[in-house]
Amino acid sequence: MSVFKGAAVAIITPFHDDADKTINYDVFADLIDYQIEHGTDAIVVCGSTGEAATMTEEEHLAACRFVIDYVKKRVPVIAGTGSNCTRTAIELSREVAGYGADALLLVTPYYNKGTQEGMYRHFRTVAQEVPGTDIILYNVPSRTGGNILPATVARLVRDVPNITGIKEASGNISQIVELMTDTDGKIELYSGNDDQVVPLMSMGGLGVISVVSNIAPQAMHDLCAKFFAGDIAGAAKLQRDTHALFKNLFSEVNPIPVKKAVNLLGFNAGPLRMPLTEMSEAGPVGSSRSARKMNYGVNMTKIILHGACGRMGRMITDIVRKDEDAVIVAGVDAFQNAPSDFPLYKTLEEVTEQGDVLVDFSNSKVTDQVIDYCVSKKLPAVICTTGLSADQLTHLRDASKVIPVLRSANMSVGINLLLNILKEAAPKLAAAGFDIEILEKHHNQKLDAPSGTAIALADAVNEALPEPYAYVYDRSGRREARPQKEIGISAIRGGTIPGDHDVIFAGEDEVVTFSHRAYSRAIFGKGAVAAAKFLSGKPAGLYDMQDVLA
Repeated sequence: MSVFKGAAVAIITPFHDDADKTINYDVFADLIDYQIEHGTDAIVVCGSTGEAATMTEEEHLAACRFVIDYVKKRVPVIAGTGSNCTRTAIELSREVAGYGADALLLVTPYYNKGTQEGMYRHFRTVAQEVPGTDIILYNVPSRTGGNILPATVARLVRDVPNITGIKEASGNISQIVELMTDTDGKIELYSGNDDQVVPLMSMGGLGVISVVSNIAPQAMHDLCAKFFAGDIAGAAKLQRDTHALFKNLFSEVNPIPVKKAVNLLGFNAGPLRMPLTEMSEAGPVGSSRSARKMNYGVNMTKIILHGACGRMGRMITDIVRKDEDAVIVAGVDAFQNAPSDFPLYKTLEEVTEQGDVLVDFSNSKVTDQVIDYCVSKKLPAVICTTGLSADQLTHLRDASKVIPVLRSANMSVGINLLLNILKEAAPKLAAAGFDIEILEKHHNQKLDAPSGTAIALADAVNEALPEPYAYVYDRSGRREARPQKEIGISAIRGGTIPGDHDVIFAGEDEVVTFSHRAYSRAIFGKGAVAAAKFLSGKPAGLYDMQDVLA
């Protein structure tokens, strides 16, 4: 039985940002849980991606023991215990095998290197000291300066029963074909290069020990699973889809880029240990913009955020940072007065990034330009800006014949559920003679009054009535009894109120009030992000939040 089949993550090691850069075990646990929850098939600890070369032996052993104990057999754990000193490799391997590792990963001796006979004796000697533990050889000539040849691997597989696998990172497909020929396919072959997984599996490989899995574990798992299920075309597509991510993750020496990417995902993975340094801002692919691109999951919704530096833009940015299924690829704001972790432009025409959807939380003065841009780019649009004129609403409807457009007066889930409730309640209460009043309260910076949400609430009530009621916005100067068939709408502006709405049904001796209180603008941001993910990939048409909730 193989040690694992699929995609194993060559997991990074998170460090505290202290003088000694000690291992951060709390974040390590979070990373392990993230990996297992997102489909990773095994965890490889203390490999080159895990910066094992910078660890003391005590740290190395402690890291291996922690991962083995924390994983608790949820997935196999493979521990790197190789060294260019045979005696050191034996000591590490014995100790970690005793912790319960499912397999050990032994790298080809580096620096002092060795002949093919020397490599044979080194691996045989270490493996014989841990006879009950599977050994996976690791051939990575670009790092070690030594290349373990197919004939040597075949000899080891024949002579040493617990040498069962190899992580092949030579990049030489011809050599790998020769390896599988010389071993008669009797070795568990794993790709050590994320860009060659499908080719190696076509030669009988069982998967990959992956750097990319640190960022996209589900995608790498799915790539392998599709291949083994016979969906070769699907696996090949995922191989192509992850190629840009692979290139970004190897734009500088591994694990410099991948650790940056894990930090961008929101994990506090901490710094690198010297001699590794942070990503270079000067390099053509090592720029901060390229670094941001690394954490784009294969199935992430890519958002262009218009109004990125406004209050709602900043709120959406914070929400998306924590969202595993969305990423902001570019922001647009004429007033670039807020820091961002994505490219920021003054106009839409400057944007070079490819998005799946545009989210607009800006000003109604530029809504027409936003709509025209989205139509020209065939880009789905989520329009969250309020205070649109009748002409602009017509413009939106016309655009929806070409692209998907989602427009809602309020992006809150609660408000949109309230709209449905009002449609049920209003006809019954109006028939019983209840008067209808709407009171809305907002912060003192809100430009439009009454709010778009207040109008939407009134519209929901009116649509449900047998005949329409008139809207009354100002009762000053009127000296008459209140007619029943009208809806009064009043606005209050003050302080920092995010948004309060009361729909009041006042009857004889009783009052029924439907209320919604927004305690933070985050509710509108969360709705906008949900709408963006919903709209991406939809056909042309006019949508609203009711469609998102359906």
